[in-house]
Amino acid sequence: VAFVVLYRYMPETLLAAQRKEFKLEMCVEALTDQIKSVEMFSASTLLTALAIFYLLTSLFVMATWNVLLYWLEDKFSFLEAEVSYLLLGVYFIIPPIAILINSRAFPAYGFERVFTAVYALSAVGSFMLVFVPDNVWLYVAIYMQAGSWAAYILVLGVATPLVGYEDAGRLQGAMYGVSTIGSLAGSVGSLYLFDATYDDDYAAPVWYVCGGLTLASCLISYAMIYMDRVNKLNSAN
Repeated sequence: VAFVVLYRYMPETLLAAQRKEFKLEMCVEALTDQIKSVEMFSASTLLTALAIFYLLTSLFVMATWNVLLYWLEDKFSFLEAEVSYLLLGVYFIIPPIAILINSRAFPAYGFERVFTAVYALSAVGSFMLVFVPDNVWLYVAIYMQAGSWAAYILVLGVATPLVGYEDAGRLQGAMYGVSTIGSLAGSVGSLYLFDATYDDDYAAPVWYVCGGLTLASCLISYAMIYMDRVNKLNSAN
């Protein structure tokens, strides 16, 4: 409905010479391009693994942030100010961690090893959230996951060089689609799980699932270490 309204009433900004008459073939072509973008993941094992990795990390990140604030208020009686301080700290350290990872860790160790390390640490932090005895360990468990959140925003950057420049935009679009699916599933799934298991130590299964997703991401990134990136680059191109 929104598309019909926008198409009917939004003003056209293209010059008349640049406009194309709307045809059904245009929709089919757009859909075909999307399918071709997803097919790029099958061009190499590394791209396939990276797409699955991005899907799982999107699930984990969105699920974590979707319930974390409610969980802090319910289980630890956090007030708005305490939640704000926590968020401020997390948002403050993520950019410098991301810069450090991208400028120092990736060139020295490769993105596969870096992802393995930060997501292993993050998995420990997720499982720790179920057992933290006080606020000090709570902060430790949460900030142990900051590295994975910082690495998450760098996935598109490491994926793009794995294909030729002419396919870079298409790959980014496909990866964005994967991230969108993961984020939507993480948002909806985490809320349902939180509500369904709230009586189980304030929805402890949420953190088991998040820890499991993060651990699976860690294992995938570890497997990527042994995938020959040169050969994958050639096969993807």
